Amino acid sequence: MFSLAGDCQISVPFNSGIGMDWLSGESDARGDNSFDILYGGRHRFFGEMDYFSNLVKSTSNLGLRDIYAEIQYQLNTLHSVHFNYHYFSLQKDIQFLSLPSLDKSLGSEVDLIYQYKANIPVDFKIGFSLFFPTETMEYLQLAEPSDFSYFSYLMLTFKPELFSND
Repeated sequence: MFSLAGDCQISVPFNSGIGMDWLSGESDARGDNSFDILYGGRHRFFGEMDYFSNLVKSTSNLGLRDIYAEIQYQLNTLHSVHFNYHYFSLQKDIQFLSLPSLDKSLGSEVDLIYQYKANIPVDFKIGFSLFFPTETMEYLQLAEPSDFSYFSYLMLTFKPELFSND
């Protein structure tokens, strides 16, 4: 796995970033040398929709490239809005499937997130995500053709301070 990310403070309320995650894959059946993230840590990567939580199954063991950009707008100390864009593609060629119309592109995802960080140990987050699959993604996932899929969520996080050194 190779991961590269950077961010920049555009102005006081705006922050932006770009990055790429690259995971190796297999191009033939000589062995399994593909990289896999252990212990369920996959949600941290690859967008909010978790299409790639099982890399072997979701990419037919061909690896994954995630090129992404993000913009964060800090409304004030308590409220922020995040916009993330991900472009997914296979790391290896799909030639073994002998389907000439398929390429490496898997699709793109757009995530929009509002976050409220209260002064008490409670955070509130609401998110909406859209995924636009390609024909390759539909073939690998054995899914019916669709223009897009979506996901929304509400999350309430409680982080109490149990011990203090005051």
